[in-house]
Amino acid sequence: RYYINADKYIIYSFSLAGAIAGLAGGIQAISFYHKLVPSISGGFGFLGILIELASSQKLHTSLIVSFLFSGMISAGPLLQIEYDIHSSVPWLLQAFVIAAWVFISYSSLHIKSAYFIRGLTNKITTNLLGLIK
Repeated sequence: RYYINADKYIIYSFSLAGAIAGLAGGIQAISFYHKLVPSISGGFGFLGILIELASSQKLHTSLIVSFLFSGMISAGPLLQIEYDIHSSVPWLLQAFVIAAWVFISYSSLHIKSAYFIRGLTNKITTNLLGLIK
């Protein structure tokens, strides 16, 4: 009799998130570029989707994966300057990580690797939380 219409609130939350993202994109276009640029976001929306795909929508894992991916992206130009490596190597490493995740998740190794990754993630997060306290 008394229930929350989950479908309605899911649509509302997606609409609100889309509106906020559109507002942020509009502010970025108006304030930084002063014109509409085709590659205004730099592919960060797709990167966010890949991070959530690789982390299986778990908060602690998504934080670790996002720091890993952002570190790779930030290190690209530095790798090119210091070690004469092309700046697209971090993107290739990210593609390799996602391809390995897809291979592991759809193979017979899925169960063993899932337990290993879950245990490794739990150890890393407990160590990080222990350092914060």
